[in-house]
Amino acid sequence: VMVFTTFSSMYAQHKKHAIDWASVRRMTQGMILGVLLGAVSAKYMPKLALQVFFIAFLAFIALKTLRDSKPKPSRTLPELPGMTAVGTLFGAASSWVGIGGGSLSVPFLLYCTFPAHRAIGTSSGLAWPIAIAGTIGYFANGL
Repeated sequence: VMVFTTFSSMYAQHKKHAIDWASVRRMTQGMILGVLLGAVSAKYMPKLALQVFFIAFLAFIALKTLRDSKPKPSRTLPELPGMTAVGTLFGAASSWVGIGGGSLSVPFLLYCTFPAHRAIGTSSGLAWPIAIAGTIGYFANGL
């Protein structure tokens, strides 16, 4: 289901010219790697560990949202190695909690002073590869 809904979202944002495709290209390889590593490791993780991670993840996102801090206007995206590392981390977390990554990538892009509509659009461009990699990774692992 996520493969189709994330594609639909990505296509709609693309038609609005809201996706920064350069950022999507720079983060996608890391995200796919992270999702596949997350899918493989999830097979061997105790169920309790995944449940605790899910709860901690939700608490972190809630606190981050409530804090609503504003980034410095001079903040920019990291270079390719940094984008790959961030993508890998976001991909693994997305894989473990079963999300498209928007709750991580949108705040990250806002922190890097993206306009909100571009952060949301770019996040939708990242969600589709996450959904595809997650589907393949979990299917290949029998989960």
